[in-house]
Amino acid sequence: MARHESSPRDAGSAPHGRLLIVDDEVAQLRALCETLSFEGYVTEGFSSPLLALAGLKAGQHDLLLTDLMMPHMDGIELVVAARQIDPELGAVIMTGNGTIDTAVQAMQVGALDYILKPFRLNVMLPVIARALDLQRLRRENAMLLAQERRHAVDLAAAYQGPRGLFLFGIPRSARASAVRERFRAATAGRVQRSTG
Repeated sequence: MARHESSPRDAGSAPHGRLLIVDDEVAQLRALCETLSFEGYVTEGFSSPLLALAGLKAGQHDLLLTDLMMPHMDGIELVVAARQIDPELGAVIMTGNGTIDTAVQAMQVGALDYILKPFRLNVMLPVIARALDLQRLRRENAMLLAQERRHAVDLAAAYQGPRGLFLFGIPRSARASAVRERFRAATAGRVQRSTG
């Protein structure tokens, strides 16, 4: 089983993204890793889907590029298994004999795109860039949703009324009145202390 890792040639610039590449054809895997590394990506390649899953557990990756037809586990099964490890991981399926059925199946399990072999760099690079952009948006969205949930919990705690009365169950006008009253009571104490 082969493993191949490459870093961007220009160490001074930030990488475009971390790619986990899986293809049972070792020569193609090596060429793909080196080409994408030259284009500014950090690549980690595996010729075995099982080793790729172990690599995914061990490191942070932005996108999975996987061949469709491989022994022991096909690319669609790999996408499913990889997304169990990292639900936010984006995936692109690569195949030499694609059909509409396999393309639909790939999208249903969460693949962002589908690339036909033999690869043309002018086709592959925009697909990878779009997939990474979509992946970044997904992760940002998940982060913002988590922040929103934390803020909602903090807000609920801040608006908890006297003796544990939860104000979000009160009609809007009553809730607003209760908040205004709490504000007045809190600021009245400060006003008296500053003038007294």
